[in-house]
Order: sequence, then C-alpha cells, then structure tokens
Amino acid sequence: MRRPSQCLGVVAALLLWGAAGPAGEAAGQQPDRPTLQPGGPRAATDLRVEARCSAARPGTRSASLAWRVAATPGQAQRVDVTMFRDGFRSEKPRFETLAQVSGTQDSAQWDKGEPGINYYWRVLTLTAQGWVPSQTSRYEAPICPVDSTPGPRKPE
Repeated sequence: MRRPSQCLGVVAALLLWGAAGPAGEAAGQQPDRPTLQPGGPRAATDLRVEARCSAARPGTRSASLAWRVAATPGQAQRVDVTMFRDGFRSEKPRFETLAQVSGTQDSAQWDKGEPGINYYWRVLTLTAQGWVPSQTSRYEAPICPVDSTPGPRKPE
C-alpha cells in the first residue's frame, strides 16, 4: 500500500502537465462533506513551514508544515497542497491531499516538491457541517546543492 507522501510525486508530475488528478475531485470535494468558507473558530490558523535540505541525502528537501489547531477542534483534519495559485478555488480543483490526521494534530511532514517551485497548502478541519479550510499559505521548495563527482581522469 502506498502512503500519500509516496504518491504525491506522481501527482506533482501530473500537475506540472496541467492534468488534474482524481484527488482534487474525490478526496478534496466529498459530496457528502462540502467545503465551507475559510476562517472562523473551526479553522486552523497560524500556518508555518520550515524548509530544509538534507545533509545526509544531497539534493533532497523536506518541509515541516505546522499550524495552530482550530479553537473548536474538529473530528479530523486534512492537509492539501497544490502548485497552482487557484488550485483550491478553480472549477476543477487541482490539488493533492498530503495527509489526513487527527483533529488535534498540529503538524505534517512533506518530503516531495520540485526545487524552486511555489506550492500552496491549507489545513481543513472536519466538522458536522463539512470541511472548514484554513487560509492558504505559500511554500517555496528549496533548491538543494548536490554533491558532484569529478569527471574521469586522463590516464597518466
């Protein structure tokens, strides 16, 4: 079974080509659970991200996403990510659900993303009325240095 973080790279590739993956329509817009207006006491706040380049694995990056849980915690939360500024609002949403977490969890880890690309992310809180989204926050995936190896040497 694949974890959502493993599938995100494939979805990011599809998004680069402008194709909306099924996640934006299926996971993001559940017919029995509508997405409500952002904000209010049921929305997560204070979204923050810390980007790092791995010292152990050159050329790889990770992002620690964190937020303040809604003042009135919901039944569950969901973290969505898109590389499109209007990916959450367009008629055909283009985003991937990065993680589904408990109503009290306040962080998630993301080890994907193309170097130098802006991503937009949000946290949705599940209430009896539907999903309440936070405000959207931007994250720029860092360009990480890659160790290089010297080219072949000429025989002496």
